[in-house]
Amino acid sequence: MRDSTFGKLAFRLLRGGVAPSHVRRIVAELQVHYSALVDEERQRGASPEDADADASAKIGSDDQIASDTLAQPSLKSWGARWPWAICGVGPALGCIVSQVLLTLMALAVLAPLSRHAASIASFKLTSRALDSAMVAVCWFVLRGLPLICALGLLFYAARRLLPLLWPLIGTLLVATLPALCNLDVQLPQPGALGLIRAGAGFSTSMHGLLTFAVRWVPTMGIPLLTYLWWRTAAIRAGLSGLSSKD
Repeated sequence: MRDSTFGKLAFRLLRGGVAPSHVRRIVAELQVHYSALVDEERQRGASPEDADADASAKIGSDDQIASDTLAQPSLKSWGARWPWAICGVGPALGCIVSQVLLTLMALAVLAPLSRHAASIASFKLTSRALDSAMVAVCWFVLRGLPLICALGLLFYAARRLLPLLWPLIGTLLVATLPALCNLDVQLPQPGALGLIRAGAGFSTSMHGLLTFAVRWVPTMGIPLLTYLWWRTAAIRAGLSGLSSKD
């Protein structure tokens, strides 16, 4: 008897690069059509086995449906059609643009603070809170945001069962580029303007290598381990990302 959920077919389409939204639509249409054909044959007096066989013959084999579907490039996800752009160029540009924008935002914050440096310094609690906020911003720019981007990229890849190579390249870029950057913000003090130090570079000194590793290893390791768990769960289910949302 044919699998009326078309789970194996859905899995094949996803592995072939078809976008999850199109897979859900195709499977839903096939299920409705298959049920209608089976009911029609049953009303004619056919046995369940014969009704299933006739309905399957009219719909076509999984091989035929998969071949016809995969022959339509428009049904494939962007990640399947342009993996180099989604997993290569996109993460690299995203890292550069986000670092620049967040640095400019820090500059925009320093300008009004410089005008009120004396007032802020008189309130120790406020000054400490601002110092802590700037430390948190620097941490987010250099560590938190790359980790979020890497997880997002790999979640996208896991839902679409993309080959591991391109997500690995994307994660490597997302982990490496921010790890090479430095950002330090000093708040204005009475008689002294605020200061932002930003740059990029790689040092072979022990301190430089340790700093790079502390940034790079979590951003590379946590997303990859999470990705392997997502992908394993998807393969075991036979369906990847066939939820109510794309």
